Amino acid sequence: MTKEQKIKLCKIYNNSDIDSLYYMMPFCDQEQKELLNRLIELNTTTTIGWGEENCTEEEQDAYYDGKWELLSSFGIENVGGDAYFEGEFYQ
Repeated sequence: MTKEQKIKLCKIYNNSDIDSLYYMMPFCDQEQKELLNRLIELNTTTTIGWGEENCTEEEQDAYYDGKWELLSSFGIENVGGDAYFEGEFYQ
């Protein structure tokens, strides 16, 4: 992922975490894609995102940890829940 793509990822994430998951897909290896698919499923089926099923605390933790694991693998930093790249906030 190029620097420009990482900045774009930050901008997308800071406006919509589900859109950022879809944006990351082409840049991920197979293991990361499996995690992405699980996160997308949680976002679209549970109250973590757009779904109607109540999510469990474990699902919330898995979602939060998983998305930041993926984001950090591209050099994106978690600053108070916002995505930063090289110390800069992009929106």
